[in-house]
Amino acid sequence: MRDNAAEVFASDPARDTVFSVHMYGVYDTAWRVRDYLTAFTRAGLPIMVGSSGTGTPTVTRTRTRSWRRRGELGVGYLGWSWSGNSGGVDYLDLVHDFDPARLTGWGQRLFHGPDGIGETAEEAAV
Repeated sequence: MRDNAAEVFASDPARDTVFSVHMYGVYDTAWRVRDYLTAFTRAGLPIMVGSSGTGTPTVTRTRTRSWRRRGELGVGYLGWSWSGNSGGVDYLDLVHDFDPARLTGWGQRLFHGPDGIGETAEEAAV
């Protein structure tokens, strides 16, 4: 995506394309995360971390949130996923059995942890 992002963005006359990276696997160090996201922000291309989670070989759950909060990169993020994962990836569930009153450890971190949603979210003006 990084290699073709400028061309894709330029082909959008409304300029409302936002790129979304799923940060798992190869994003296993702070340097790799920062390098990838910085390539977009330096080029003026809108990027967000569209999927990240705990228990995976990645540092996005700590690094991208702190970069967003401090305004260093201004990168948004989403945590994956609400509930219902199986096949050995149930650690990505934010709540137990779709119950919003029963946060998992990952859900607790995402919503109430340092640089989490509760600390960084802002109400939209619309």
